[in-house]
Amino acid sequence: MTTKETKVEKTFAEKIGEIPDRVVYALLLIAFIIPMTVPMSLPVAVTPETIDMYNFLETIKPGEHVRFCIGLDPKAMMDTGWSTVAMIRQMWSKVGPNGERVKFTFVSWTGLAERLNDWLIFAFGRDFQKTFRYGIDYVNLGNVLPSTEFGFATFARDAWCGTVYDMYGTRLDTIPLTKETKGWNIANFKANIGVPGTSSHGLGQITGYFLPYFPDFKTNVIWVTGPITYYFWVSYIGKGYVKGITNGLFTGAEYEQLLLQKGYTLLETYATKSISPYSTTNVLAMALLILGNISYFLTRKKVK
Repeated sequence: MTTKETKVEKTFAEKIGEIPDRVVYALLLIAFIIPMTVPMSLPVAVTPETIDMYNFLETIKPGEHVRFCIGLDPKAMMDTGWSTVAMIRQMWSKVGPNGERVKFTFVSWTGLAERLNDWLIFAFGRDFQKTFRYGIDYVNLGNVLPSTEFGFATFARDAWCGTVYDMYGTRLDTIPLTKETKGWNIANFKANIGVPGTSSHGLGQITGYFLPYFPDFKTNVIWVTGPITYYFWVSYIGKGYVKGITNGLFTGAEYEQLLLQKGYTLLETYATKSISPYSTTNVLAMALLILGNISYFLTRKKVK
C-alpha cells in the first residue's frame, strides 16, 4: 500500500528565491537593450566636484600648456575615456586672436600612446588634423613612462619625460611646441591630467613625487578615474593635492551637460547616452538583490 504524496504549494518568497539564472540574465539584457534603442532622458545632476574641475580648466587660455599622461585601455572608455574626451573638447574649443590653441603634450605610461588619435577623433571627428597642427597645437611623446616610482618621478621632474624624441622619432628640440617646454617640470604646465592605466600605487604615493614642485602643496593635477578608485582618492581634493578626480561614466555625463550648458558644441554626448543603460541595469540588479534577500529571510527557517 502506497501513501499518496501531498503536493506542497510554494510561497511567493520561495519562488523569488528560485528564479533561474537564465531569467536573471535575460532581464539584465532587456534592461540594457531598451535604453540603447529607445532614447531615455534620465536627469544628470552635476556635482560640485565636476563644476570645480570645469572652472579650473576654463581658466586655461589659448597659447598655454597642458600635459596629459594617458593610460587608457580601450575597454576602459566607459570609465575614463568619455571624461577625457570632454576635457579635451573644452580646452581645444578655445581659439585665441591669432588662431592659437591650448597646447597639449601627450605622454603614455602604459604602452597605449598609439590610441591617442582615437580620442581626438571622438572629440573632433576624423578631420581633426585639419584643425589641430601636430608640433604646434599638440605633440605625442609616446610610450616612455613605466607605471613605477621611476615613471612618476620622471613625469614630475621633466616635461619631456626623459626622452628626446616624439612618438614618430622626431627630435623634441626641433618641434616648436616642445622647444617651449624644454627644462620645465610639472609645475610649469597650467594643468596635468592623468588617466591611470593598471597601477597598484595609491594616490598618496604618486602625489608624493609631485608635491615638492609646489611650494604650497597645492597641485595642478586632475585624475581621470573610475568609481572604485574615486572613493579611495576623493579625500585628496580637500587637501589640495589634486584639483579634481572623476567618478567614471557619471562624471563624463556631468561634464558633457556642463559643456552644453556653457554653449560648447559636442560631436556626440557619448557618456550621456551611455548613462541610461548603465542606470537601468544597476537599478534592476539592486531590485533583484533586495528581492533575493527578502526571499532568504522569509524562507530560511522553514522546515522541509
